[in-house]
Amino acid sequence: MKKRSFLTFFLFLSFIFLILLQATLAQSSRSWSLSDKEIKDALDTAKRYRNDLYTIVRDYILFYGSPYEPNIVIFTPYLGLVINVREYYRKYMEPTKDYIENTLKLYEERLFIAAQIYGDRIDFAKDYHCVIKIGEKIVQPIENESLKKDVAELTDKWPYSPAYKATNLYVFPTSEILRDAKVEIILIGDEEYIFKADLSKLK
Repeated sequence: MKKRSFLTFFLFLSFIFLILLQATLAQSSRSWSLSDKEIKDALDTAKRYRNDLYTIVRDYILFYGSPYEPNIVIFTPYLGLVINVREYYRKYMEPTKDYIENTLKLYEERLFIAAQIYGDRIDFAKDYHCVIKIGEKIVQPIENESLKKDVAELTDKWPYSPAYKATNLYVFPTSEILRDAKVEIILIGDEEYIFKADLSKLK
């Protein structure tokens, strides 16, 4: 009887261990580091579309609603590499190995979110904040700045609302974010704008 109870308990533990192992493997099935094949594909894409930025970024843009509401761009390591080496190819130059490696290291450690935002004060952008929500976990940015600092650009609606636009850059540690995670990117200004993204669907 004791032997049967032990076997039952052992099988139960084995089953639990198997479930936990499968969950762990599922969570770590994809790395923020690019494979050699992905790097080659990124370089080919940058060269092919060196004069067509929209084609490069369109799969990484999330729109909230109307043209005068925020939109964001998610810079994965793949997109970051494409965007950066594209500048070389536009000048008919080849990126150096060191440049490629340094670019990859930067984007493998940091997830960049660029947000185009709109407001009615020239310095409105400094009041915006962004977080990433994964389940109940909140990831705060390690850097938060406006690409135009305290000076926003005029929109084509100026002097009417929204009169200004700006691009803010938020930087998050990839160590806190699974590469295949389903996330909510929450942009906080006068109100909250929630963008849902499945990172597994992005190169």
